[in-house]
Amino acid sequence: MGTRFVQNSKGDYLVNRFIPCHQCLHENDQSEKFICHTFWLEALMMLIEKQTEIKCEKHGVISLELIAPDL
Repeated sequence: MGTRFVQNSKGDYLVNRFIPCHQCLHENDQSEKFICHTFWLEALMMLIEKQTEIKCEKHGVISLELIAPDL
């Protein structure tokens, strides 16, 4: 899971968590142009609540059980 740090107006650090598409990672050819689609954890949780399909921009619909089995 990737992590990016951002600060709020008070200067406190906030943590955004991203989950990579398992198919993008599997296709990694070690080139400099490698792009892996990621899902913001909070947005992913909202999609689950709404029972919406989870889609990678490159691979289409992906299984929640494969990218985040604990959700």
